[in-house]
Amino acid sequence: MRDQILEIIKKLEKNKIFDSILEFISNTLLLILRKFIRKNINGNIVIISLHRLGDTVFTIPAVKQVYEHYSAKNVYVLTFSDNKEVYNLVFKDESIITIEKSEFSWGTRIASRNARNTLKGLHPKIIFDLTGNIASASLIAVSNAKEIVGMNTKYYKSIYDVFVPIRHKPHLIDRYLDVVKANLTFDENKIIKEFPIKFQTDGKILIHPFAGWKAKEWNLNKFIELARLLNYKYEVEMISAGNLIPNDIVHEIRNHKVPLSFTASINDLVNKIKECSVFISNDSGPLYIANLLGKATFSIYGPTNHEFSHPFGKHHKFIQKKISCSPDGTQYCFAQAGLDCPSNECMNLLQVEEVYNTFQSFISELGIK
Repeated sequence: MRDQILEIIKKLEKNKIFDSILEFISNTLLLILRKFIRKNINGNIVIISLHRLGDTVFTIPAVKQVYEHYSAKNVYVLTFSDNKEVYNLVFKDESIITIEKSEFSWGTRIASRNARNTLKGLHPKIIFDLTGNIASASLIAVSNAKEIVGMNTKYYKSIYDVFVPIRHKPHLIDRYLDVVKANLTFDENKIIKEFPIKFQTDGKILIHPFAGWKAKEWNLNKFIELARLLNYKYEVEMISAGNLIPNDIVHEIRNHKVPLSFTASINDLVNKIKECSVFISNDSGPLYIANLLGKATFSIYGPTNHEFSHPFGKHHKFIQKKISCSPDGTQYCFAQAGLDCPSNECMNLLQVEEVYNTFQSFISELGIK
């Protein structure tokens, strides 16, 4: 029933007249609600960040600006528990407050009373919403914060005292900086988007063959072949979370004398990345964690646009097989980032030899021999 209702709403939103009515009703009700909530004059600074791993990393430059601006005040980040270890790489543990995805209903869309109480317990005076969806809207709509700054869709703009439309052009880091920039002043330059390099030439090449969804993955067998070729000359290791690799494939990898490790947590992943010189992966959360940790990265893109997420700096390189339906000016291809694609040609056409040769050129530039 829930999925049917959501599908009906999506279809109705495509009707311009209904869409305008829905926007008007939603914002009128939210405006009335916000008007009668007593505002908290004294309190803390709270950043709402309810994201997947990759976007969590992308929020860090914006979060840093908030911490620096309010250095004399208590600043908290309210995030999903999965992301705590990512934020702890940069910020103090006690300032990262977690809520569970299970505290949201309708597919992590609607905040529960317990989630709202967690926010209330932080006594927010100013909220920066770096999430920008119905989940964060439902979490902060009844907050008594004196000022709410954030981005969201047009249906929820009346929640915010300072509303920022969600940008749909590169880079995703800029999406979150837009929110902070709407309320704070700071020197904006490319350096704040780059993470400090902690590059070493004597570490291993770490290969992570998975991504958030299958269409973003090059191909496990191709990654194995790449690892086998690189293993003749360099120290190579493959890593994977959980039971993503079937037992027969595990045996095949080990028969090629390529080390393979499994990670059970973000902390395990972080510790493995710290050992490497270069991290190879698809467009994925682990790739951007490697970037955050200062490692050189080599990324493989397909149905997503590298302009929106590729790490800044000379220690990062990518490869992408451009075809007629590759995303151009948009974050995803027309087939919903490959989710609705029957053939995944952009990944299937990219050969091991092309990736191997491009990567060889890259690590020569890095001084790895």
